[in-house]
Amino acid sequence: MLVDLHSPQLEALSVAKPNTNEITDMFVAWDTYVSDTMKALISFKKNNVWLFDVKDIHIVQSLITDLQEMSKRIPYKDQMVDMTNMVHMWFSVCPENHPLKRFFK
Repeated sequence: MLVDLHSPQLEALSVAKPNTNEITDMFVAWDTYVSDTMKALISFKKNNVWLFDVKDIHIVQSLITDLQEMSKRIPYKDQMVDMTNMVHMWFSVCPENHPLKRFFK
């Protein structure tokens, strides 16, 4: 038996997972909401590597905690959405920010 992409069995899959445009829209919403915090965190990197001066560790910890908390309540489509799992995915595939993924499990 063959089914095409419009079959009801496959339609359920598209409802269960956000489509690419929605993932992009969610990223834009998250990035916009946390951009100042993310920029502040990135400013503490040394030589564009995720290394920090020991004297700055408390600030870095606070910024990561802020990102974690902010990611739990992102304004998206007139509601507050927990995007923690999405952030983990985005950091998992981002070579530049990959080390941050462990903070968003």
